[in-house]
Amino acid sequence: NMLLGNLSSLAELSTEGKSGAFFYYTSDGQFLLKTVSPREKKLLKRMLPDYYAHISQNSGTSLVCRFFGLHGLRLKHANELTGGQSNARHSKIYFVVMGNMFNANVEMHRRFDLKGSWIGRSTEGFDQPGFDRSVALK
Repeated sequence: NMLLGNLSSLAELSTEGKSGAFFYYTSDGQFLLKTVSPREKKLLKRMLPDYYAHISQNSGTSLVCRFFGLHGLRLKHANELTGGQSNARHSKIYFVVMGNMFNANVEMHRRFDLKGSWIGRSTEGFDQPGFDRSVALK
């Protein structure tokens, strides 16, 4: 459906990430699309050779998220679409297509949201009775 240009099968997650990234998932929950900054795009491209080697060598056992694509869309600003001017400014949005790690037939007892910072990253009470196991621990 998406390959034919129909984006109606995408659903936006109710909140954006702390980084300002937007998350979308396919209707079957199998894939996740996440917007990335130009800086993140450069980092992902630098990591690609090592990432590819790891996934190739550990294809059946690696728990690392699968990346299926890094894409960019060039958009014309809506307020500049006047008369087909050739000098209209463009902006580019980058996004990655990833496999949804949580779309699995495996019972999950805990879910962690790993970040690169210690600031503001703690969760209390996760070992208490009645704790909602679907909550991502930080």
